[in-house]
Amino acid sequence: MNTKLDRRAFLARATLATTGLAVGTVGCGLRKAALPSQTFLLKGPVPAPAPDAAESPAPTGVLLVRPFKVATAFDSRSFVVRRSESEFMIDAYHAFLVSPGLMLTDLVAEWVRGLKVFAAVTTGGSQLAPSHALEGEITELYADYRESGAPKAVMAGQFRLLHPLVGGVSPMVWQQGAGGGVAMAKVGAEELVAGWEQGLGEWCRGLERMLRQRGPARGRSSA
Repeated sequence: MNTKLDRRAFLARATLATTGLAVGTVGCGLRKAALPSQTFLLKGPVPAPAPDAAESPAPTGVLLVRPFKVATAFDSRSFVVRRSESEFMIDAYHAFLVSPGLMLTDLVAEWVRGLKVFAAVTTGGSQLAPSHALEGEITELYADYRESGAPKAVMAGQFRLLHPLVGGVSPMVWQQGAGGGVAMAKVGAEELVAGWEQGLGEWCRGLERMLRQRGPARGRSSA
């Protein structure tokens, strides 16, 4: 028996087996190619220039922006896609970097800070005693692909301003609905994010009007 030849034959068979396994694995990968996952953060709008200081009351009060609640169906980092009246699906390849409720809370809080309506704006964890609270509920947050050729980025919800924050019950100063569908140029993750950002800008502009008209230095009667 030639031991050297037997060893070479064994190594050759092992190499072929390993190569075949690798090819099979690659083949399976080609049959079920996984697209690269992408994560996104929405960008908040830039506050418009404040009105003339002589016409605006000085900032006053401390606003607590409470964590926004998101409807259970849309409380997901993964994007939600609507395909028909009753069919929704999760996009496995595109997602928010953080939970949508916390992301929108921070973006709106930063927007309100830029308005300089309140002396301070917090999202919790501050030693400042809040005089007002802003609550938000996101009732819809999805890509609407029901109509072929007319995709929409849907973001809808409502805001409530509470004052004063005393005891367990706080009177509501006002409540306002916000959002809807924003037309997208085409189906795509980047276009969807841009649509949501446009919708967020519309939310904030409506919120700005209410805060300037009925904010801390204005009327405080319940809506």
